[in-house]
Amino acid sequence: MGLGFVAAQVNLRLQHGALDGEPGLSLADVEAAFHGRAGYSIVTSKIDGGSMEKYIPRPSDRGVLFAWVESGASEAEFEAPAEVLDRLCVRCHHPGGEMAGVPFASSRADGASFQLVEPVTAPDGGMSWSALARSSHAHLFGMGTLYALAGLVFLMTDTRPRWKGICVALPFVAMLLDIGCWWLTKLHAGFAVGVVAGGGLLGVAFAALVLRPLWELVTPGRQPDAS
Repeated sequence: MGLGFVAAQVNLRLQHGALDGEPGLSLADVEAAFHGRAGYSIVTSKIDGGSMEKYIPRPSDRGVLFAWVESGASEAEFEAPAEVLDRLCVRCHHPGGEMAGVPFASSRADGASFQLVEPVTAPDGGMSWSALARSSHAHLFGMGTLYALAGLVFLMTDTRPRWKGICVALPFVAMLLDIGCWWLTKLHAGFAVGVVAGGGLLGVAFAALVLRPLWELVTPGRQPDAS
């Protein structure tokens, strides 16, 4: 379980660690993930530190898309960005492609369509409400089960009863703070602090649930703590 938690932190850093355009996970990355980046459209946010940047590696190609969006993303000026999208994006962003849910073309042969690309030129609003619901559902069930099992093991340790209650309850409180602030950050970027606080508290609480039983396993013959 401990290794799984560490793997989750690595994944978090890789997925969200450059959303603000800077390396490393920061408060701005959390704000960008859930609330969106001020001054960015959906597509420009994706290609500047986001998930699409690696697919458009040349700054000149990214510059074409940025210039088009910043000039108003008009259909009359779509020719240059369409060439970039046809060359680098349509292979996945078309019906039947890996990103069929966000098509840029009605078919790969037809090339990028202004009508299909226009929606991603809207202001970046961060994670969608449906994605938030889907992610919250998965995390609440998965993490809740994980912490319940870890807490059950922790209850069998020699820890004082009062501390048992605190340590077993703490991950659930932290989880609700963390995930609850996802939704609040969607409404206001200031709540991103709660996401960071909840995540940090969650790490400390989970470490206690895992490390205490392991410590007792390698220190046999201890006397139980006094109640």
